[in-house]
Amino acid sequence: MGWVERKLDYAGGRLEGSVEHAAEKLSGVIEQGIDKAGAELRDVLREGSREIDTKLDKISQELSNQRSFTKNDVRELVDYAADRFGSMLDARVQTAKGEFAALVEEKVEYMKNEVDSFFIRRQQDLARERRRLLVNVLIAVLASLGVAAVSLGYHRVAASQIDLFSTFRIAFVSLSGGYLAYLLVQIVRKYQRMAEHRKDLMFLTMRYWGVLRPQSLFWHLVLLLGIAGIYILLFFPHLLLQIAGAERLLDWLKLPH
Repeated sequence: MGWVERKLDYAGGRLEGSVEHAAEKLSGVIEQGIDKAGAELRDVLREGSREIDTKLDKISQELSNQRSFTKNDVRELVDYAADRFGSMLDARVQTAKGEFAALVEEKVEYMKNEVDSFFIRRQQDLARERRRLLVNVLIAVLASLGVAAVSLGYHRVAASQIDLFSTFRIAFVSLSGGYLAYLLVQIVRKYQRMAEHRKDLMFLTMRYWGVLRPQSLFWHLVLLLGIAGIYILLFFPHLLLQIAGAERLLDWLKLPH
């Protein structure tokens, strides 16, 4: 039993020595492995860091290129949009100019037609007015001559005699009456054709300055004054005796006084 115990002790000692030696070797190996693994890890980390930096630089460069490309694209897009907008605006302007020119031409033609129609109607109205005026004058003259003829016949029947002066007096009175009737008719018709504001203006101002304008009542007034003077000369010759030199004028006219 002692031998066995000695063998066991010897084997245990050898085992412990082997274990210690193995532990020492393993510790050295582990330390070397750890050092080697650390070095390799450092190399891997360093290489990875370099690769990451390279990738980041590459990505940054790509992003920078992408940004530059996008800026150029935006510039080209803006230029394209400006060209399209300019073309569209030019087309719209040309279309609007054509429509406006057509509208103006249409309105001008319409106004020309309206003006032509107005002047044609105006000329027709003036022609009718001239014909109506001529007819009225003829009627007034014929009526005056008829009144003169009737007055002459009545005077001949009543007095059984007539002289040239009485004939002239009757004819003059008849023509004057016809002219006064024509003048009154023209004044009434002109008043009826006047606009309302002109009628009001006439009532307010009584057209004081109207006689001073050409083709107004001035010449009618002068003619009426002349007719009144002839009336006085024909029907009231004794009034002329009160004027100096009237007897010589009456003798020259050979009027009864």
